[in-house]
Amino acid sequence: MRMPPNDPLLAALEPVLDKSMPVAFDANSPAEILRAIAVAEELGLKPWIVGGTDAWQCAALLAQKQVPVLLSLDYGTEPKDPAESRRAESGPGSRPRRGDSPPASAPRVRAGVHAGQQRLPRSRPRDEARRVARSRHSLRPRPRRSQTPLRGKIENAGKLVNAGVKVFLTTRGLRTAADFHAALAKAVEKGLTRDAALAALTGGTAQLFGAQDSAGRIAAGRPAYVTIVKGTSATRI
Repeated sequence: MRMPPNDPLLAALEPVLDKSMPVAFDANSPAEILRAIAVAEELGLKPWIVGGTDAWQCAALLAQKQVPVLLSLDYGTEPKDPAESRRAESGPGSRPRRGDSPPASAPRVRAGVHAGQQRLPRSRPRDEARRVARSRHSLRPRPRRSQTPLRGKIENAGKLVNAGVKVFLTTRGLRTAADFHAALAKAVEKGLTRDAALAALTGGTAQLFGAQDSAGRIAAGRPAYVTIVKGTSATRI
């Protein structure tokens, strides 16, 4: 039997299969996080959760499975109530949504027959093709906005740390360093301790990436760039 040819693309996946290289899953909602953990267990992978906007709802499982969370401090905006959004969007020229009740003055429509009109012709092949194309497009997953209140997103980091989850803070979704500092200060105000915040930005992160011998803390013989400021790690500079 001839040996299969050497494929460098498949060979690059060997560290993933022996769990020496983790796999990052972009997951924010509880359903996405649970799905990522299930896939990792099925395929024998070492998962990391990146994003984790609502990870506090899976904190116990994340701690049990020892899955680290590379947490984004991009809190977004306060989610709107879906009912209020529909009422705000509805106007004189807006189309009614599926499931909305027609106004009392609207004429009754019955099996393709409009009031005062003849029966509509059956759909043509071209119309049927468009309908099928729309139905296929609707099967594609659509990103969902988190419905967690803004307060819950800010308390997310503190709840994860208190549950024993390894949390590492990222600037993902934030545009400037000032935005990150402001978001970090809010997290500290809502339960994240200063020591946990500092570890999530320095020594803990260095250990996560295997650089603890050369980075993550200030010590003799280590390279470092030191900036002395007045305040704490959560103070806005």
